[in-house]
Amino acid sequence: MTPRGPIEGWIAFTEKTVGFVKGCFQPLPLLYYVPRLVKGVKTWSHSVHVHGDPALVVAEDPCLGGRRLLLNPHRARLLNPVEAKRRLRGCETRVCRAAQLLLEYLEAAVSNDVVGVTGGLVYDTRGAGDVDVVVYGSAVHEAYKVLQELRRLGVTTPFTGIGHGWSNNDAELGEKLSSSRVLFGYIEGVEYNVRLVACEEPARCYRARVLGRARVRAQLCGGIGYTTPAVYTLCGTSKARLLMSFRLRYTELPSHTLIEAEGVLEEHCGMRVLVPDHGGWIRLLG
Repeated sequence: MTPRGPIEGWIAFTEKTVGFVKGCFQPLPLLYYVPRLVKGVKTWSHSVHVHGDPALVVAEDPCLGGRRLLLNPHRARLLNPVEAKRRLRGCETRVCRAAQLLLEYLEAAVSNDVVGVTGGLVYDTRGAGDVDVVVYGSAVHEAYKVLQELRRLGVTTPFTGIGHGWSNNDAELGEKLSSSRVLFGYIEGVEYNVRLVACEEPARCYRARVLGRARVRAQLCGGIGYTTPAVYTLCGTSKARLLMSFRLRYTELPSHTLIEAEGVLEEHCGMRVLVPDHGGWIRLLG
């Protein structure tokens, strides 16, 4: 079923920006939002300041606290990634052809109304440098099997580069896991990224507490590492029960591996959760 409301991967066009909705749990009626173009200039900053745009609200985050950039969806034009696939029609660039091929493989296994495109292919179809695909709902599990099979057959190849904003620790982690990761890599020589988002509509976020920064050493003893967010169960430490990340760079961590990680420690419904996404890192120790 086509996603029924703005969630992870949806594209927003405002007066001065183009960007993306983040997550499934939202500070409704506002949305978590990350701009990618500000007045036509590309940015990778999550703390960018934009003045005078009626769709953007700098306010206290009602769920995690602190001030952040939020989106008023009633003052923006929103585009569903499933509908955004239409923008690929007639596009014959190398990146467009690679996107169409990846979409064909995924749509052959899951319903085509839960598979979409996001990223640069939406706002700059002919100038995009990579492929960003998103799959929604219960189809994410079958989609992951498709990605594993494509890698086994050699249709896709491992990612060997360094992603935007990666630290030295991220690059080291990427090098160690390159051969086993299938959520990103290359297809037809073009970089691709796939986000598997298990929700289909936004839900109101729940109140959480930020406890500060922390570093933990623990074993990954469960969880699901291929969805957005990836959520891992931690064993052998009392500092945090879960490790959670919205970054593809921290997906597909092998089970039963000893890790060391640093990030923001949050408390969700009485459970401590370590989030390495903002200035943190993860290292494999075993």
